[in-house]
Amino acid sequence: MWIITRNQLPGRVGTLLKIRYMAFVFGYGSLVSSESLKRYVKEDNPRFQYITIQGLRRDWSVAMDNSVDLPAYKYYLDENGVRIQKYVAFLNVAFDPSKKVNGILFEVDSAKLPSLDLRERNYDRVEITHLLPEAYRTQTVWTYMGKEESKKRFSKGYDQGKVVIHEAYLEQVMEAFISVSYAYLIQFIKETEFNNLPIIPLQRINL
Repeated sequence: MWIITRNQLPGRVGTLLKIRYMAFVFGYGSLVSSESLKRYVKEDNPRFQYITIQGLRRDWSVAMDNSVDLPAYKYYLDENGVRIQKYVAFLNVAFDPSKKVNGILFEVDSAKLPSLDLRERNYDRVEITHLLPEAYRTQTVWTYMGKEESKKRFSKGYDQGKVVIHEAYLEQVMEAFISVSYAYLIQFIKETEFNNLPIIPLQRINL
């Protein structure tokens, strides 16, 4: 769907036609919760549907270095209030024709995509339109895949045995899938590679 808006040009005579379009984004983690999705896109009634996409693999292969401060980001403390010197992992997807991933497909105004890109600082927005059935290919379909540097951080930490999963984040993801159905949660578990990572309770501190 295309949207054409007419905005007045300041200081000039005439108008500029700004062409925007509606796109799809595929979410495969906590955004499966409709309430999380509303907060994410800042809309009361976002259009979405649940879908399984063939050709993607989901795992925990993106990580942040918890020892490094980044502006407007976060870090984690353990149960004793000590900042852990480890890497904290997040969900990721990658192309793999032998695998499939369940999640949520939601519609978003293309004008919002740059702000979503900034929020997903560990990820690149990648087009996956070709993985969808023909009926969906009238609009561009995107998902977020881990940046190379984010995946390298994970690999470095994994080799050192220093990567962990934030327990509350995993619980949030699982609650999102079970909000759809118990079967959807079981599908998530079966289709996700956990890489034998330890799951520990952490306290998130926003910077």
